[in-house]
Amino acid sequence: GGIILAVFVLLIFLRRIGPTAIVSAAIPISIIATFALMYFADLTLNIMTLGGLALGAGMLVDNAIVVLENIFRNHEEGGSVEEAAVSGTSQVGGAIIASTLTTIVVFIPIVYMQGAAGELFREQAYTVAFSLLCSLVVAILIIPMLYSRIYRKKAPFAAERKQSIQFTGYGRLLNRLLDFKLWVLLGAGLLIASGWLMMKQLGSEFMPQTEAREFYADIKMPEGTRLERTSGAVSSIESLIHDMAPGEIELVYCEIGPTAGLSSGGEDVFDDQNMATLKVKLTREGRIPASQLMQALTEYYEGNENMEMVVRQEETALHSILGTEEAPVVVELVGEDMEVLEELSHPVITELLATEGLHNVVSSIEGGAPEVNIEVDRYRAGLMNLDVNTLINRTSEKLQGSDAGQMDVGGELNDITVKLGDISLRELENLSIVVNNSEVLLREVANIQLGNSPREILRHNQNRIVRITADLEKDVPLDKMAARISAGLENVEFPPDYRFRISGEEALRKESMSSLAFALLLSLVLVYMVLASQFENLVHPFTILLTIPLAVVGAIGIFYIQG
Repeated sequence: GGIILAVFVLLIFLRRIGPTAIVSAAIPISIIATFALMYFADLTLNIMTLGGLALGAGMLVDNAIVVLENIFRNHEEGGSVEEAAVSGTSQVGGAIIASTLTTIVVFIPIVYMQGAAGELFREQAYTVAFSLLCSLVVAILIIPMLYSRIYRKKAPFAAERKQSIQFTGYGRLLNRLLDFKLWVLLGAGLLIASGWLMMKQLGSEFMPQTEAREFYADIKMPEGTRLERTSGAVSSIESLIHDMAPGEIELVYCEIGPTAGLSSGGEDVFDDQNMATLKVKLTREGRIPASQLMQALTEYYEGNENMEMVVRQEETALHSILGTEEAPVVVELVGEDMEVLEELSHPVITELLATEGLHNVVSSIEGGAPEVNIEVDRYRAGLMNLDVNTLINRTSEKLQGSDAGQMDVGGELNDITVKLGDISLRELENLSIVVNNSEVLLREVANIQLGNSPREILRHNQNRIVRITADLEKDVPLDKMAARISAGLENVEFPPDYRFRISGEEALRKESMSSLAFALLLSLVLVYMVLASQFENLVHPFTILLTIPLAVVGAIGIFYIQG
């Protein structure tokens, strides 16, 4: 499509089919030559390399157009075909070599970038560089040759009335503007300043948030809920979803009870009768966005004590490859003692819930199973002359059982385990343990408490961490949210040696942005070096490089308008 459009624009400007056909021929030649270079660089055709070719396709014709237009102009002015081809190419040769090399060197730092951004753009950078190199060779060698072959028997165009489009008004405008140099510079300065102001307003994120037309809802009923009750709850949620978006639901797929789960990126912990997963797919033509329906569902079940619901978007393959398949916002609480971290997590979660733009706040210590902690009092055990290890082993044998040999049942050997039957908490306190020929009650030498085991214990750099994840509203940029969270968590008092950090996608964003900024700086240095060698002058390259800040005006302006 891009190639056809480029040829069409060329035809409008040159008004002749012959020269247009010559440039059109340059495009496939350049692309096929690029494939050859890609083959030797062990590149494959994929999303990134095809993107690089599409990016390069527009630039492929640039050099060819410049050379052909100059040859054409020389021919129009009355020169012979050979003279026009040679002088036309040599006049612009230096300029197109300089412009192509500066474009290629911009992509060189990306090849050496580390991290996710490097993995993502490396192949694209190679492809663009290869395609530009091929287009330069085609423009300098093949275009003049094709022109001189096609027009070798034709007289100069000077006699013809039909001329290519001329921009005479532009020259007159430039002459007038040169009388107001100061005003032009001031205007450019103001535009750059406004561009930088708009840039500050823009947000930054690692990956664009795609609006998929499907999502998942993970449901958890209270522990011990039977399958029939869970199924009933899922049916009512299905009805609610159909009522919220009438005529826009393509399908609702449910998995209830012990299952491998549909979770595509969430933790696969949905393996009991009290759990279910729903996949909701909206029609392509629907007007209600998935994010709106997700938010409505979350708000509807937010205060429901009989059900926990986590609504999440389907993760793309790209997110999985780059390791960002978890929720976009991840706050890690770092410290040594798990109990202190658990206490800290409560005010942090409260602060995150109060932060506008966040939903589905989930902690890694939530959802742990209830447990009974038996904590032996070593001081009391010492006074009673009891060995602590023996005491623990005897208690463990009574509660978990001990191996008492094997017996033959139907020709198969089965283990025999001897243990107490299920006992109540009161019976546990009065449990008698025999240690060193003396009998003691468990409550005399141990503190028995009810507690909750953490669902998972996470460590990072030899520190225990509690991870709190949350989903982000589509219109909120990640860097702005990270700043908002940091400001909010300043109100939470952290003990010494305990701290929070914002990781996940935000950490990847920072890493990628810093490496891309370094690549940009390196590109500018390389461009200056190429220009300085082309012009054999150290000052003239600055004349060209000073126009780079003006790019902020166009690009950032469009970003700002488009949101």
